[in-house]
Amino acid sequence: MPFNLYLQSVLHLSAVKAGLVLAPSSLVSMTVGPFAGRLADRIGGRYLLLTGLGCYGAGILAITLTASPATAWYAFVPATLFTGLGVGCIIAPMSAEAMRTIPSHLAGAASGVNSTVRQIGSVAGAAAVGALLQGRLAAGLAAGQTYAAAFTAALHTTAVLPLAVLAAGALVCLPLRRRTPAAAPACAGRPAAGH
Repeated sequence: MPFNLYLQSVLHLSAVKAGLVLAPSSLVSMTVGPFAGRLADRIGGRYLLLTGLGCYGAGILAITLTASPATAWYAFVPATLFTGLGVGCIIAPMSAEAMRTIPSHLAGAASGVNSTVRQIGSVAGAAAVGALLQGRLAAGLAAGQTYAAAFTAALHTTAVLPLAVLAAGALVCLPLRRRTPAAAPACAGRPAAGH
């Protein structure tokens, strides 16, 4: 979601101030992430992922509902805390679930595939959101709206896309069950006959 662009182009914050508004999200995510990863190893990732997706979606929805051409920057702090909590509860458990049943001799390749898919999804999502925002912004400006009003309206419309993706992700997480790591081959660690 292009929240950073809104902060700079609509609220006219500098890049540094916009970064500071977004900082609580990153701080919460960095704090929660390691604990979420360890907890996912103990209880499985299903509930953590659902919690994370819910918090992230709630944060995006709160940002969207709060955003207006004249909203004060501090009004977004609670929402950014929710998005940070959501991201912290998603990243590590998602990796843990993806790698849980991978045999150890395939772990390197599987981790690379997992990382590649995540990066491709991130780039594709950002491109889709950017294209939708640009289209809605152009339509608003063509209709005679001010830039601030057109951007805010475009932001509201654009938020539907990430919220829909988060809802789809939650549906995918529902059937997850706790799994045990893949067992090592029976002969591993056993000396060969005659030694």
